[in-house]
Amino acid sequence: MPAERRAIIDLGPLSLDDGRRLAQSIDQELDGAVASDLWRRAGGSPFWIETLARGRASAEPSSVTIERLRDLSSDAGALLAVLAIGARPFDDDETAGILGWEAGRVVQASLELVSRGLALGVAGATLVAHDLIREAATVALPVPTKRRLHARLARCIEAAAGDDLSMLRESLDRHLAAGSPSTAIAMRLLSSPRRRLRGSDDLRLLGSISDGLDLGDPDQVRLDRSLGELAAVLGEQELAERRWAAVGENSMDPRDRQVAELEAARAAYRLGRPSTAHMHLGRAREAASSEVQSRLNSTRFRPKSSSGSTTRQPRAPEQPLADWPARDHWSPIQVAPIGSRPRAGGPTWRLSSSLVTRRSRRIVPMT
Repeated sequence: MPAERRAIIDLGPLSLDDGRRLAQSIDQELDGAVASDLWRRAGGSPFWIETLARGRASAEPSSVTIERLRDLSSDAGALLAVLAIGARPFDDDETAGILGWEAGRVVQASLELVSRGLALGVAGATLVAHDLIREAATVALPVPTKRRLHARLARCIEAAAGDDLSMLRESLDRHLAAGSPSTAIAMRLLSSPRRRLRGSDDLRLLGSISDGLDLGDPDQVRLDRSLGELAAVLGEQELAERRWAAVGENSMDPRDRQVAELEAARAAYRLGRPSTAHMHLGRAREAASSEVQSRLNSTRFRPKSSSGSTTRQPRAPEQPLADWPARDHWSPIQVAPIGSRPRAGGPTWRLSSSLVTRRSRRIVPMT
Protein backbone atom coordinates (compact mmCIF):
# COMPACT_ATOMS: atom_id res chain seq x y z
CA MET A 1 0.00 0.00 0.00
CA PRO A 2 1.41 3.41 -0.90
CA ALA A 3 2.71 5.42 2.02
CA GLU A 4 0.28 8.26 1.34
CA ARG A 5 -2.62 5.86 1.89
CA ARG A 6 -1.32 4.56 5.21
CA ALA A 7 -1.80 6.08 8.65
CA ILE A 8 -0.26 5.07 11.97
CA ILE A 9 -2.34 5.76 15.04
CA ASP A 10 -0.69 5.33 18.43
CA LEU A 11 -3.18 4.27 21.06
CA GLY A 12 -2.53 5.72 24.48
CA PRO A 13 -3.30 3.93 27.74
CA LEU A 14 -6.98 3.26 28.34
CA SER A 15 -8.72 4.54 31.44
CA LEU A 16 -9.58 2.02 34.15
CA ASP A 17 -13.23 1.86 33.10
CA ASP A 18 -12.41 1.44 29.40
CA GLY A 19 -9.72 -1.13 30.11
CA ARG A 20 -12.01 -3.11 32.36
CA ARG A 21 -14.76 -3.11 29.72
CA LEU A 22 -12.26 -4.26 27.05
CA ALA A 23 -11.06 -7.15 29.21
CA GLN A 24 -14.62 -8.24 30.04
CA SER A 25 -15.66 -8.03 26.39
CA ILE A 26 -12.90 -10.52 25.55
CA ASP A 27 -13.56 -12.82 28.51
CA GLN A 28 -17.07 -12.41 29.84
CA GLU A 29 -16.29 -14.56 32.89
CA LEU A 30 -13.91 -11.95 34.29
CA ASP A 31 -15.30 -10.10 37.29
CA GLY A 32 -14.56 -6.44 37.94
CA ALA A 33 -11.68 -7.05 40.34
CA VAL A 34 -9.82 -9.41 37.97
CA ALA A 35 -10.43 -7.10 35.01
CA SER A 36 -9.06 -4.17 37.03
CA ASP A 37 -5.96 -6.21 37.90
CA LEU A 38 -5.39 -6.99 34.21
CA TRP A 39 -5.67 -3.28 33.41
CA ARG A 40 -3.08 -2.52 36.12
CA ARG A 41 -0.63 -5.18 34.90
CA ALA A 42 -1.03 -3.99 31.32
CA GLY A 43 -0.48 -0.37 32.27
CA GLY A 44 -3.62 0.48 30.32
CA SER A 45 -2.18 -0.81 27.02
CA PRO A 46 -5.00 -2.21 24.81
CA PHE A 47 -2.61 -4.79 23.33
CA TRP A 48 -1.54 -6.14 26.71
CA ILE A 49 -5.06 -6.03 28.13
CA GLU A 50 -6.21 -8.18 25.21
CA THR A 51 -3.26 -10.56 25.54
CA LEU A 52 -3.72 -11.02 29.27
CA ALA A 53 -7.49 -11.35 28.99
CA ARG A 54 -7.17 -14.18 26.48
CA GLY A 55 -5.34 -16.15 29.15
CA ARG A 56 -1.98 -16.42 27.38
CA ALA A 57 -0.16 -14.87 30.36
CA SER A 58 -2.47 -15.45 33.29
CA ALA A 59 0.21 -17.37 35.20
CA GLU A 60 3.54 -16.29 33.69
CA PRO A 61 3.88 -12.86 32.06
CA SER A 62 7.08 -14.10 30.40
CA SER A 63 5.02 -16.36 28.13
CA VAL A 64 3.60 -13.24 26.45
CA THR A 65 6.93 -12.38 24.79
CA ILE A 66 8.71 -15.73 24.73
CA GLU A 67 8.08 -16.27 21.02
CA ARG A 68 9.48 -12.84 20.15
CA LEU A 69 12.54 -13.31 22.33
CA ARG A 70 13.41 -16.63 20.68
CA ASP A 71 13.78 -15.02 17.27
CA LEU A 72 16.00 -12.11 18.31
CA SER A 73 19.54 -11.77 17.00
CA SER A 74 22.34 -12.01 19.54
CA ASP A 75 22.93 -8.24 19.45
CA ALA A 76 19.25 -7.42 19.94
CA GLY A 77 19.05 -9.93 22.77
CA ALA A 78 22.11 -8.42 24.48
CA LEU A 79 20.66 -4.92 24.17
CA LEU A 80 17.30 -6.03 25.55
CA ALA A 81 19.07 -7.68 28.49
CA VAL A 82 20.84 -4.40 29.35
CA LEU A 83 17.61 -2.42 29.07
CA ALA A 84 15.73 -4.95 31.21
CA ILE A 85 18.36 -5.08 33.97
CA GLY A 86 18.95 -1.32 33.74
CA ALA A 87 15.21 -0.71 34.32
CA ARG A 88 15.48 2.82 32.94
CA PRO A 89 16.13 4.50 29.59
CA PHE A 90 19.71 4.74 28.31
CA ASP A 91 20.81 6.85 25.38
CA ASP A 92 22.69 5.06 22.64
CA ASP A 93 26.08 6.38 23.77
CA GLU A 94 25.53 5.11 27.32
CA THR A 95 24.45 1.72 26.03
CA ALA A 96 27.48 1.54 23.75
CA GLY A 97 29.73 2.19 26.75
CA ILE A 98 28.03 -0.49 28.84
CA LEU A 99 28.24 -3.12 26.09
CA GLY A 100 31.59 -2.00 24.68
CA TRP A 101 30.10 -1.57 21.19
CA GLU A 102 30.34 1.00 18.45
CA ALA A 103 27.34 3.36 18.36
CA GLY A 104 26.19 2.03 14.98
CA ARG A 105 25.92 -1.48 16.36
CA VAL A 106 23.66 -0.24 19.14
CA VAL A 107 21.45 1.57 16.63
CA GLN A 108 20.99 -1.57 14.54
CA ALA A 109 20.09 -3.68 17.56
CA SER A 110 17.71 -0.97 18.75
CA LEU A 111 15.94 -0.88 15.37
CA GLU A 112 15.39 -4.63 15.56
CA LEU A 113 13.82 -4.37 19.01
CA VAL A 114 11.58 -1.50 17.92
CA SER A 115 10.45 -3.33 14.78
CA ARG A 116 9.37 -6.30 16.90
CA GLY A 117 7.44 -4.12 19.33
CA LEU A 118 9.78 -4.88 22.22
CA ALA A 119 11.29 -1.41 22.59
CA LEU A 120 10.66 2.23 21.84
CA GLY A 121 13.13 4.67 20.35
CA VAL A 122 12.76 8.15 21.86
CA ALA A 123 15.15 11.05 21.19
CA GLY A 124 18.29 8.97 20.75
CA ALA A 125 17.43 6.62 23.61
CA THR A 126 15.99 3.13 23.69
CA LEU A 127 13.61 1.88 26.35
CA VAL A 128 11.66 -1.31 26.86
CA ALA A 129 8.15 -0.95 25.45
CA HIS A 130 6.34 -2.35 28.49
CA ASP A 131 7.00 -3.55 32.02
CA LEU A 132 5.73 -7.02 31.10
CA ILE A 133 8.43 -7.24 28.43
CA ARG A 134 11.06 -6.16 30.95
CA GLU A 135 9.79 -8.75 33.41
CA ALA A 136 9.85 -11.50 30.79
CA ALA A 137 13.36 -10.60 29.61
CA THR A 138 14.66 -10.48 33.18
CA VAL A 139 13.16 -13.85 34.08
CA ALA A 140 14.74 -15.41 30.99
CA LEU A 141 18.28 -14.32 31.95
CA PRO A 142 20.56 -16.72 33.89
CA VAL A 143 21.60 -15.47 37.34
CA PRO A 144 25.33 -15.13 36.43
CA THR A 145 24.36 -12.97 33.44
CA LYS A 146 22.24 -10.72 35.64
CA ARG A 147 25.10 -10.27 38.07
CA ARG A 148 27.56 -9.53 35.30
CA LEU A 149 25.24 -6.88 33.83
CA HIS A 150 24.66 -5.29 37.24
CA ALA A 151 28.43 -5.08 37.71
CA ARG A 152 28.90 -3.42 34.31
CA LEU A 153 26.13 -0.94 35.01
CA ALA A 154 27.58 -0.20 38.46
CA ARG A 155 31.01 0.61 37.05
CA CYS A 156 29.66 2.82 34.25
CA ILE A 157 27.32 4.75 36.55
CA GLU A 158 30.02 5.15 39.19
CA ALA A 159 32.48 6.53 36.64
CA ALA A 160 30.00 9.21 35.55
CA ALA A 161 28.51 10.00 38.97
CA GLY A 162 30.87 12.62 40.36
CA ASP A 163 29.16 13.87 43.54
CA ASP A 164 25.64 13.07 42.30
CA LEU A 165 24.06 11.23 45.24
CA SER A 166 21.32 9.55 43.22
CA MET A 167 23.84 8.10 40.76
CA LEU A 168 26.18 7.02 43.55
CA ARG A 169 23.28 5.31 45.31
CA GLU A 170 22.24 3.58 42.07
CA SER A 171 25.80 2.37 41.57
CA LEU A 172 25.85 1.06 45.15
CA ASP A 173 22.58 -0.81 44.64
CA ARG A 174 23.94 -2.44 41.50
CA HIS A 175 27.20 -3.41 43.19
CA LEU A 176 25.13 -5.12 45.86
CA ALA A 177 22.95 -6.85 43.26
CA ALA A 178 26.09 -8.05 41.48
CA GLY A 179 27.69 -9.26 44.69
CA SER A 180 30.76 -7.16 43.87
CA PRO A 181 32.83 -5.16 46.41
CA SER A 182 30.91 -2.07 47.50
CA THR A 183 33.18 -0.50 50.13
CA ALA A 184 34.72 2.09 47.79
CA ILE A 185 31.37 3.38 46.51
CA ALA A 186 30.02 3.42 50.08
CA MET A 187 32.92 5.66 51.12
CA ARG A 188 32.22 7.94 48.14
CA LEU A 189 28.65 8.34 49.34
CA LEU A 190 29.83 9.16 52.86
CA SER A 191 32.41 11.68 51.64
CA SER A 192 30.16 13.45 49.12
CA PRO A 193 29.65 17.18 49.83
CA ARG A 194 25.91 16.45 49.73
CA ARG A 195 26.07 13.48 52.09
CA ARG A 196 23.82 15.19 54.64
CA LEU A 197 20.91 14.67 52.26
CA ARG A 198 20.99 10.94 52.92
CA GLY A 199 18.20 9.47 55.05
CA SER A 200 18.20 6.94 57.85
CA ASP A 201 17.49 4.06 55.45
CA ASP A 202 20.63 4.89 53.48
CA LEU A 203 22.69 5.03 56.66
CA ARG A 204 21.46 1.62 57.69
CA LEU A 205 22.23 0.20 54.26
CA LEU A 206 25.78 1.53 54.53
CA GLY A 207 25.95 0.07 58.02
CA SER A 208 25.03 -3.35 56.66
CA ILE A 209 27.96 -3.09 54.24
CA SER A 210 30.28 -2.45 57.16
CA ASP A 211 28.78 -5.37 59.05
CA GLY A 212 29.59 -7.64 56.11
CA LEU A 213 33.32 -6.93 56.35
CA ASP A 214 35.78 -8.83 58.52
CA LEU A 215 36.06 -7.52 62.09
CA GLY A 216 38.96 -5.13 62.38
CA ASP A 217 39.28 -4.68 58.62
CA PRO A 218 40.67 -1.15 58.04
CA ASP A 219 37.86 -0.50 55.55
CA GLN A 220 35.31 -1.45 58.20
CA VAL A 221 36.87 0.96 60.70
CA ARG A 222 36.86 3.79 58.13
CA LEU A 223 33.24 3.10 57.20
CA ASP A 224 32.13 3.01 60.82
CA ARG A 225 33.98 6.22 61.63
CA SER A 226 32.37 8.07 58.71
CA LEU A 227 28.97 6.60 59.55
CA GLY A 228 29.30 7.65 63.18
CA GLU A 229 30.16 11.21 62.22
CA LEU A 230 27.33 11.55 59.70
CA ALA A 231 24.74 9.83 61.89
CA ALA A 232 25.51 12.22 64.75
CA VAL A 233 25.09 15.23 62.45
CA LEU A 234 21.77 13.88 61.14
CA GLY A 235 20.47 13.23 64.65
CA GLU A 236 20.61 9.43 64.31
CA GLN A 237 22.19 9.03 67.74
CA GLU A 238 21.35 5.34 68.08
CA LEU A 239 23.33 4.56 64.93
CA ALA A 240 26.08 7.02 65.89
CA GLU A 241 26.59 5.34 69.27
CA ARG A 242 26.71 1.88 67.71
CA ARG A 243 29.17 2.82 64.95
CA TRP A 244 31.50 4.78 67.22
CA ALA A 245 31.44 1.85 69.65
CA ALA A 246 32.47 -0.44 66.79
CA VAL A 247 35.42 1.84 65.99
CA GLY A 248 36.38 1.80 69.66
CA GLU A 249 36.30 -1.98 69.66
CA ASN A 250 37.97 -2.72 66.32
CA SER A 251 40.49 0.04 65.63
CA MET A 252 44.15 -0.84 66.12
CA ASP A 253 45.04 2.77 67.00
CA PRO A 254 44.70 3.50 70.76
CA ARG A 255 44.11 7.20 70.17
CA ASP A 256 41.48 6.39 67.55
CA ARG A 257 39.76 4.09 70.06
CA GLN A 258 39.80 6.79 72.71
CA VAL A 259 38.23 9.38 70.41
CA ALA A 260 35.63 6.86 69.25
CA GLU A 261 34.60 5.98 72.80
CA LEU A 262 34.25 9.66 73.70
CA GLU A 263 32.03 10.16 70.65
CA ALA A 264 30.00 7.10 71.62
CA ALA A 265 29.59 8.63 75.08
CA ARG A 266 28.36 11.84 73.47
CA ALA A 267 25.72 9.92 71.49
CA ALA A 268 24.65 7.94 74.55
CA TYR A 269 24.29 11.18 76.50
CA ARG A 270 21.99 12.58 73.83
CA LEU A 271 19.95 9.38 73.96
CA GLY A 272 19.52 9.78 77.70
CA ARG A 273 21.53 6.65 78.55
CA PRO A 274 23.93 7.67 81.31
CA SER A 275 25.04 4.16 82.24
CA THR A 276 26.02 3.47 78.61
CA ALA A 277 27.86 6.78 78.43
CA HIS A 278 29.71 5.90 81.64
CA MET A 279 30.73 2.57 80.09
CA HIS A 280 32.15 4.33 77.01
CA LEU A 281 34.04 6.79 79.19
CA GLY A 282 35.57 3.85 81.03
CA ARG A 283 36.67 2.33 77.74
CA ALA A 284 38.13 5.68 76.66
CA ARG A 285 40.18 5.65 79.85
CA GLU A 286 41.38 2.11 79.15
CA ALA A 287 42.43 3.09 75.61
CA ALA A 288 44.33 6.16 76.79
CA SER A 289 48.01 6.36 77.58
CA SER A 290 49.06 6.10 81.21
CA GLU A 291 49.49 9.88 81.39
CA VAL A 292 46.01 10.55 80.03
CA GLN A 293 44.57 7.81 82.27
CA SER A 294 45.89 9.58 85.34
CA ARG A 295 44.31 12.81 84.14
CA LEU A 296 41.01 11.04 83.53
CA ASN A 297 41.09 9.46 86.97
CA SER A 298 41.83 12.78 88.65
CA THR A 299 39.26 14.71 86.64
CA ARG A 300 36.83 16.27 89.09
CA PHE A 301 33.17 16.74 88.43
CA ARG A 302 30.19 17.87 90.42
CA PRO A 303 26.59 16.65 90.03
CA LYS A 304 23.95 19.25 89.35
CA SER A 305 20.79 19.36 91.37
CA SER A 306 18.45 16.59 90.14
CA SER A 307 15.42 18.72 90.97
CA GLY A 308 15.87 20.88 87.92
CA SER A 309 15.54 23.98 90.12
CA THR A 310 17.06 27.17 88.82
CA THR A 311 17.79 28.42 92.34
CA ARG A 312 21.37 28.40 93.51
CA GLN A 313 22.32 25.24 95.38
CA PRO A 314 25.26 24.60 97.71
CA ARG A 315 28.22 23.27 95.78
CA ALA A 316 28.34 19.49 95.95
CA PRO A 317 31.68 17.88 96.75
CA GLU A 318 33.71 16.88 93.72
CA GLN A 319 34.76 13.26 93.16
CA PRO A 320 37.36 11.73 90.83
CA LEU A 321 36.03 9.84 87.83
CA ALA A 322 37.69 6.63 88.98
CA ASP A 323 35.49 6.64 92.11
CA TRP A 324 32.26 7.68 90.39
CA PRO A 325 29.75 4.80 90.09
CA ALA A 326 27.59 4.29 87.01
CA ARG A 327 24.01 5.04 87.98
CA ASP A 328 21.15 5.45 85.57
CA HIS A 329 19.89 8.66 87.16
CA TRP A 330 23.14 10.53 86.49
CA SER A 331 23.79 12.24 83.17
CA PRO A 332 27.21 11.74 81.60
CA ILE A 333 29.89 14.11 80.49
CA GLN A 334 28.83 17.34 78.84
CA VAL A 335 30.20 17.04 75.32
CA ALA A 336 27.55 19.03 73.48
CA PRO A 337 28.60 21.07 70.44
CA ILE A 338 29.34 24.76 70.82
CA GLY A 339 26.09 26.68 71.10
CA SER A 340 24.06 23.78 72.51
CA ARG A 341 22.81 23.57 76.07
CA PRO A 342 23.17 20.71 78.55
CA ARG A 343 20.00 18.89 79.52
CA ALA A 344 18.21 20.55 82.44
CA GLY A 345 18.41 18.60 85.68
CA GLY A 346 20.69 15.76 86.58
CA PRO A 347 24.45 15.94 87.10
CA THR A 348 26.92 16.79 84.37
CA TRP A 349 30.46 15.48 84.07
CA ARG A 350 33.09 17.94 82.93
CA LEU A 351 36.29 16.81 81.29
CA SER A 352 39.30 19.08 81.57
CA SER A 353 40.78 20.54 78.41
CA SER A 354 43.86 18.38 78.94
CA LEU A 355 41.83 15.41 77.70
CA VAL A 356 41.25 16.99 74.32
CA THR A 357 43.69 15.49 71.86
CA ARG A 358 44.44 16.84 68.44
CA ARG A 359 42.13 14.23 66.93
CA SER A 360 39.20 15.11 69.17
CA ARG A 361 39.08 18.90 69.16
CA ARG A 362 35.37 18.83 68.42
CA ILE A 363 34.92 17.76 72.09
CA VAL A 364 34.16 21.02 73.86
CA PRO A 365 36.61 21.65 76.73
CA MET A 366 34.88 22.86 79.88
CA THR A 367 36.35 25.35 82.31
